[in-house]
Amino acid sequence: MQSKHYSDKLLEVRDLKVSFPTSRGVVRAVNGISYDVHRGEVMGIVGESGSGKSVSAYSIIGLLKSPAVIDGGSIRFEGRDILSMSRKQMEKFRGGEISMIFQDPMSSLDPVFPIGHQLTETLHSHKKISRSDARQQAIQMLQSVGIRDAQQVMKKYRSELSGGMCQRVMIAMALLCGPKLLIADEPTTALDVTIQDQIIRLLKDLQERNGMSMIFITHNFGIVADICDSVSIMYGGTVVEQGSVNDVFYSPLHPYTKALMKAIPRVDYKEYERLIPVEGMPINALSPPGGCGFHPRCASCMQICRQKAPARKEISYGHSASCWLLEDVQESEEAVVNEK
Repeated sequence: MQSKHYSDKLLEVRDLKVSFPTSRGVVRAVNGISYDVHRGEVMGIVGESGSGKSVSAYSIIGLLKSPAVIDGGSIRFEGRDILSMSRKQMEKFRGGEISMIFQDPMSSLDPVFPIGHQLTETLHSHKKISRSDARQQAIQMLQSVGIRDAQQVMKKYRSELSGGMCQRVMIAMALLCGPKLLIADEPTTALDVTIQDQIIRLLKDLQERNGMSMIFITHNFGIVADICDSVSIMYGGTVVEQGSVNDVFYSPLHPYTKALMKAIPRVDYKEYERLIPVEGMPINALSPPGGCGFHPRCASCMQICRQKAPARKEISYGHSASCWLLEDVQESEEAVVNEK
C-alpha cells in the first residue's frame, strides 16, 4: 500500500485520559493518547485486549458509561470540542456525523423490534423525513451492503438472522445518515473467516465509495495491512508507535511493535520456523509499572526504562514512537536482557 499524505484533519485527539475508579483503586484505561484522523483516511488501532482501544473510541462517540471519567485532554471534530457538547447535541452528532459498528452484532440489535423499525427510527432521529421515504432509504441501504432480499429482512427480527447478516444490518444502520467518520470496533470478531473477509471488503468498498474516514480497531495486523492507510499501536493505555502502514510494517521502531510482528503467521515461513510470542503478561492497570509500561516484557530494557517514561520522538515524516532506544542514552552497561 502506498503511503498517503493528508492535509485536512477531521478528528484531533490530544492527550486523552480516561480512568475507572474502583474499590481497589483507579484503573487508568487511557493514559494520554494523541492522534489525528484526516478526511478519507483509514486509521487502524492495534493492541492487545485491555490496551484501551475501545475505551478511546467510546470517548470519541460519547458512549462511556459510569464509572468511567475523562480526566483530561481534548477531542475535536472539524474544530468542534466533542467533550463540551450537551446531551442533545451529542445525540444529533452521534449517528449523523460519526457512527460506530460494535464487536457483537447480535447484542447490538434490539431483539424486540423488527429490523425495519430500527433502521427507520435511526433516520427519523436525525432527519425530517416521511415514513415511506425512510423505509425506502432503509431498503436501499440494506441493498448497498449486499442484502438482496432487503424488503423481507426489514420484517425480520434479530433472532431470525445469521451473525454475518446482523453485521451487515449494523453497517447499514451506521451509514444511513451519511457519517463523515465511521468507527469499526473489531467488527468481525464474532464471525467465521469467510464472513470476516466479506465484511472487511464491504467496509473498504463503502469507505472508498462514500469518501468517509474510518477508524478500524483490531488486533489483526493482516486487516490493517489490507485496508488501512495509517496505524497507531497501543499498549497499556498509551500509543507507543504511529505511522503509515508501510513505515510501521517495514520499519517498526518500538520493541512492542517488533514483538507483535514476530507473532504474525506468514506464508513464507519455513516449516521449522516458529512464531515468537510476546513474553510476559499485559500491564496490571491497577498497579502499572513505573517508567515505560512495556519495560517488564522488553528484552532491551535499560535502567532508564524502569525510571522514566520516554517522550514521543518523530523519526521520519508522520512516523514516531516512544522508546528510549531512539534516544542517545549513554547507558550501554544497563542494556541487558530483562530477567524473566
